[in-house]
Amino acid sequence: MQYIIVFVILFNSLASILPESFLVKPVEINSNLVFERFSIDNGLPDDRVRYIFQDSKRFLWIGTMNGLCRYDGYQFKNYYKSESTNSISGNWVNTIKEDKYHRLWIGTSHGISKFDPATEKFVNYSFSGKEKATNDKINSLQFDNDGKLWIGTIQGLMVLDTTKSKVTYIKSKALSNPTSKIIKSDNQIATQFPIAFSSPWPGAPETLQRRHSCRSSLHFLSLLLRLVS
Repeated sequence: MQYIIVFVILFNSLASILPESFLVKPVEINSNLVFERFSIDNGLPDDRVRYIFQDSKRFLWIGTMNGLCRYDGYQFKNYYKSESTNSISGNWVNTIKEDKYHRLWIGTSHGISKFDPATEKFVNYSFSGKEKATNDKINSLQFDNDGKLWIGTIQGLMVLDTTKSKVTYIKSKALSNPTSKIIKSDNQIATQFPIAFSSPWPGAPETLQRRHSCRSSLHFLSLLLRLVS
């Protein structure tokens, strides 16, 4: 079964800033498409969906404000935080990514959970208290070409070396604000990754941070994005 997820992009002003690989091109939609609605009544853990992700086995993973859900095209399987140490770190799921070993990395309001589909168990990572610059409320995740996991939180940006379980906290004034989204370019050149969006307060213009990973030290370029009426 094939799934199509449609996103509507409202920020036309991005066209003059982002590379062509990031821009959404118009496509023709088949008028015969049939949409089916799913809710708690069908098996979802919650109607308030925060994130949808399709893994390499074509399962749909749905992050909600009250649990994680897997959909195989026929039925839902839900995962909730419990007293078990092998359960997910939190029920509020904001983002989901898959690594090259087909493990899922799930960002919640209480840290990150690594899920192994083979064992159906979670391994949890907590960051609160280790650095003032960040905490466990995870907004966004993204893997770079080296397999490192970039983590956007409501108080800044950090990088997790998943092979060594080592965390690097990005100490930058520009990146000490909430990092709401991290985007990976489809360009294979290392300097194209990543782009992180950071907004210092609700309703403020987005601040674009672009990292050059080919250099020995981190270097960021800052751009201010504004809506053009």
